[in-house]
Amino acid sequence: MEDGVTCATVRCAAGYACVHKSTGAGCMAIDPKKSCDNVRCRGGQQCQYESPVCMADALCFAQPRCVSTGSYIQPEQNPYMISNDAPPGGLIGGASASPKCAGKRNERYYQCKPCESTCTDWVLKKKPSCPNQKCVPGCACIPNWHRKNQPGYWTGTCVRPTWCNPITQTKTVTKTVQPVKTVPGPPKPVTCSNVQCGAGSTCQMQSGKPVCVAGQTNPCATTVCTYGAKCVVQSGKAVCVKDTTPASPSYPGPAPATPSYPGPARPPSGPSSPSSPSPPAKPGYSDALRPSYGPVPPPYQPPAPPSYPAPTDAPPAYPSPAPSYPAPTDAPPPSYPSPAPSYPSPAPSYPSPAPPSYGKNEKSGGKSHKTGIIGKVVEYWKEKKEERDNRDDNDKRRPYSDVAGPRSCGVNEQLTQCGGCESQCQAGNPPKPVPICTRPKPCARQCKCKSGFVRVNKVCTAQRLCGTNYRPKLTVKTKTVVKTLPPKVVVGPPRPQTNPCSQTNCGAGATCANQNGVAVCTGPPADPCGHVVCEEGKTCQVQDGKGVCLAKGQTYTPQKDAPSRGPCLAKCRAGQRCVWRNDDNSCYNPPCPPVPSCV
Repeated sequence: MEDGVTCATVRCAAGYACVHKSTGAGCMAIDPKKSCDNVRCRGGQQCQYESPVCMADALCFAQPRCVSTGSYIQPEQNPYMISNDAPPGGLIGGASASPKCAGKRNERYYQCKPCESTCTDWVLKKKPSCPNQKCVPGCACIPNWHRKNQPGYWTGTCVRPTWCNPITQTKTVTKTVQPVKTVPGPPKPVTCSNVQCGAGSTCQMQSGKPVCVAGQTNPCATTVCTYGAKCVVQSGKAVCVKDTTPASPSYPGPAPATPSYPGPARPPSGPSSPSSPSPPAKPGYSDALRPSYGPVPPPYQPPAPPSYPAPTDAPPAYPSPAPSYPAPTDAPPPSYPSPAPSYPSPAPSYPSPAPPSYGKNEKSGGKSHKTGIIGKVVEYWKEKKEERDNRDDNDKRRPYSDVAGPRSCGVNEQLTQCGGCESQCQAGNPPKPVPICTRPKPCARQCKCKSGFVRVNKVCTAQRLCGTNYRPKLTVKTKTVVKTLPPKVVVGPPRPQTNPCSQTNCGAGATCANQNGVAVCTGPPADPCGHVVCEEGKTCQVQDGKGVCLAKGQTYTPQKDAPSRGPCLAKCRAGQRCVWRNDDNSCYNPPCPPVPSCV
């Protein structure tokens, strides 16, 4: 033995035990009278073999000795293997690992029953936990075997780690969601930019509100802005700014007609000929000579004449305007499909060979074949094949229906005619595959594990899973739970001002009107005729609080059904003012309705 080899990697035959020597681990014979089967150790100890001092030319056996192993609990009785003549498919790991645990799979009897490891503990990598457990005798799983506490095969029995089921855990994650609810903010405050004071007054901010103060000039009263702009007083000056109110839709005017010039005429193209050269490309025009078009069509500029090759060069060959056709040849004219449907010409009839007939002498093609003996042989084998196929189908459904043994085997198994050998996973620390052979009398078919496979709990699985602690897969799934909180209220941008006149002070006697979000202040004139300009021959007279232009001796007749006039809002030029004027020359009784005019 090489130095450094331990008993964990040494396998000894029956009747031998692994002991540690000075040169390493090795196998030594066991004295049947002095073996660990006859030694009882205390709790927390186990029996192990040690190498004694051997004398020359004398029998030397491994000596049993009780040693402490910490938390390991030595079973009272060691397991024994099943005999080699046991039938296939028997209980693996010992039908009764201890006589006191008869009928229990892979269990031993302990004076102080240990805390068993379950399949759940093994897959989750947890240490077995048995709170408030007392030291009582009983049966428990042998080492490296686990109590299966999962549904499926062998539930409640002691199994190898291979037979533990995979576990899928669900991890719940709570996700908190709080929606946002946006509410409009308070309306924008009214400033002097939203107020238009009357003539003779200007806007000033007093206590956060716009006030039209009389006695001061209003630059916007005599300022006319272009379309799409409005007048705003900034630092005592009239400034025309862009109006944010939506403008009426504008439609584009008719586009100027683009003059079109005919291009050079292109000669007709005849049938292509491989010998004729291709015509030259069209003459190109530079950007400088290309006519440009603007709102006003420029004068017509004819394109520059195209450049032609020098006289010394051969002129390009253009195809003839008249199409050229190929010369007639002696070839037969092409065939075109006729309107009427075409049918294939009748083919000559040849006698077709009749298929051979087996079995009875049946007539085929009007002739009889003298194959009665061959037909009977073929028919016999056809019937045998059908019987064999039906029997194979029944065997697949009932593998062990035949008295002489099965006719088909499961996965990783092979069929033997008279027993045979296979590897079975036996209990141990660690477990190891042991060859088990059977010789049934009389001979019968049996299913044995294939090479490289070992029988574990009646199923042939990979041999590596017998001596290894295979751990099934643990899958963790995440489940997201959404928890919705009450909405969070957020104040959004201020809403537009709907009534700027509610925060505007136009002054005493003035009225306010909301025009597209702008407070327009209009004050009554002190003298109704002060701003009235009459035509020649008429004078202004105050009638019903209004200035009316009347001729000498003319009597004012108020119009009962005349609609009430509002403020004169005509936009006039600098040095003019807006007045209501009547065209008395066209209307006499009743007078024409007044219209705002600039004077």
